[in-house]
Amino acid sequence: MIAAQAKLVYQLNKYYTERCQARKAAIAKTIREVCKVVSDVLKEVEVQEPRFISSLTEIDARYEGLEVVSPTEFEVVLYLNQMGVFNFVDDGSLPGCAVLKLSDGRKRSMSLWVEFITASGYLSARKIRSRFQTLVAQAVDKCSYRDVVKMIADTSEVRLRIRERYVVQITPAFKCTGIWPRSAAQWPLPHIPWPGPNRVAEVKAEGFNLLSKECYSLTGKQSSAESDAWVLQFAEAENRLLLGGCRNKCLSVLKTLRDRHLELPGQPLHNYHMKTLLLYECEKHPRETDWDEACLGDRLNGILLQLISCLQCRRCVLRYVPGSQTAVRYTGHLETAVRYTGHLDTAVRYTGHLDTAVRYTGHLDTAVRYTGHLDTAVRYTGHLDTAVRYTGHLDTAVRYTGHLDTAVRYTGHLDTAVRYTGHLDTAVRYTGHLDIAVRYTGHLDTAVRYTGHLDTAVRYTGHLDTAVHYTEHPDTAVYYTGHPDTAVSVYIGASEEHQDGSSDGLHQVPDVLVTYR
Repeated sequence: MIAAQAKLVYQLNKYYTERCQARKAAIAKTIREVCKVVSDVLKEVEVQEPRFISSLTEIDARYEGLEVVSPTEFEVVLYLNQMGVFNFVDDGSLPGCAVLKLSDGRKRSMSLWVEFITASGYLSARKIRSRFQTLVAQAVDKCSYRDVVKMIADTSEVRLRIRERYVVQITPAFKCTGIWPRSAAQWPLPHIPWPGPNRVAEVKAEGFNLLSKECYSLTGKQSSAESDAWVLQFAEAENRLLLGGCRNKCLSVLKTLRDRHLELPGQPLHNYHMKTLLLYECEKHPRETDWDEACLGDRLNGILLQLISCLQCRRCVLRYVPGSQTAVRYTGHLETAVRYTGHLDTAVRYTGHLDTAVRYTGHLDTAVRYTGHLDTAVRYTGHLDTAVRYTGHLDTAVRYTGHLDTAVRYTGHLDTAVRYTGHLDTAVRYTGHLDIAVRYTGHLDTAVRYTGHLDTAVRYTGHLDTAVHYTEHPDTAVYYTGHPDTAVSVYIGASEEHQDGSSDGLHQVPDVLVTYR
């Protein structure tokens, strides 16, 4: 076992060195090339409109606000200034989103973004995005890289195609530090020890971003507040959570696996899904020792199993905000799942739809633990052994499956089993508890046929005639009953029936019965 673990660690380290590091180097080279073009475009935007100041700066070999979506797709967050006159409104009515509203109507003229404020006092994300898109389109035509960069049409967002190979989305945003959205107040969950209180304080102090981008959960909705909403993003908070241990190394391996083997048509699976699953794995394994280098293989295995489950049910739940969930669909369509989490225990607790939960996950043990609906569980899975182990409701289990042998094997509750099935032969075969069998059924003939324990049979029933008829042990019968007259008459009657009417049967009465007679 130790040798196998050491071999796994060796192979993972080799993969990380040969594949992951090569991927990082290639992406770093691409980022430098892409950022030259994007910086030039943003400089032209700033010349036209000084309020959109480029925040794409390199710090310690990293570009602030740049996220790698894939080796050929990137997102640049352009941080805007002066959000101060607006109140952050997060009442949960817009899943995954919030709005910015003037704190005082009299301060409208004081805002740097006065022309983007609606009549209701909201700072419109849609209007700012529309204005920024116009500016970028003009800048693309004027910048020095105009021969290699083009605007992607048919979208309300700012997307650039560079050298026909790379796609960059530039998103205006406000950075919110020192506060935490109320819709994400359930994080961290009280019963999960990871992360610790100090790390939680750091993450919440880091804050979040408000992005001016399309929100799929609000698609098709027409109210002004919804069309002007800003999307919540927790990129910096998530990066801080992944510090320490082999977490970032694990993420690098997952991204490399996705890029090399899961680049599917329509791009249903993004690296952000990998990051999300990694964060859930951190909650499942909260101890720092669980993230030593030696445990990397176990952690990757757990994440990949969860990924398979998400792909099967076409749903991968995002963190922090309950209403902000995306579905992993092979059709390429992004589906917003608006409630709770992907954990079956939580899902069952909040919905009660066990049939769907079991159909997609197969985690019957968790399902039964939280619902107690064994009938549904057994109907969809047939795993009676697990069901009985977690509930003890043998009566329901037997009623829906008829697998008494399995039921008895896992519970030993023969009385309940016999009461609901009547299959004494199976019951006795698997348990040998004749006393219980006879007590609940009275079928002594079957009991004796399968066990031969006449003493037990007589003790619990008193039906000596049946006992003698099936065993022909009158001496034992008399010993346990003390009714020699009954024993002899029954025995003689049984003998006469088998002697073709002759009276020789009287001479075959055992001595013990003659004595009692």
